[in-house]
This record gives sequence, structure tokens and C-alpha cells, in this order.
Amino acid sequence: TKNEARELRDALSEVIENMQPRTQVESRRLSMAKQQLKEIKKMARKMQEQIQILEQKVTILEEIKEEIKNAKIDS
Repeated sequence: TKNEARELRDALSEVIENMQPRTQVESRRLSMAKQQLKEIKKMARKMQEQIQILEQKVTILEEIKEEIKNAKIDS
């Protein structure tokens, strides 16, 4: 779910922030991990926006379906 994903992402972010690279290679890898985490956060935000839009569309479609059903009953 949304909260579980956020908690996992935040935990990973905390781990990455607390790491102390000992070599240049580790430093570069850590930098890449931080950048990738930023991208994941952006993607998650966009996905959440898309989910909200889709949920709104489903609600509208359900309302239309109910209206059509009621119109058939009335006629």
C-alpha cells in the first residue's frame, strides 16, 4: 500500500544517508544510490497522482452506471 511503500522508501533513505563510504568507489555508489532514490520518489509521486485520477474516473463511471441503471428501471 501507499504507506508501506513510503515507510520502506524512508527507511532506505535513512540507511543511505547514514552510510559512511570508505573508498572512492563506495562514495560513487552511494551517490548513485541517492540519485536513484530521488528518481524513485519522483516516480512514486507521479504514480500516486495517476492513482488519484483513476480513482476519480472510476467513481464517475460508477455514478454514470447507476444513473443508467436507474433510468432503465424508471422507463
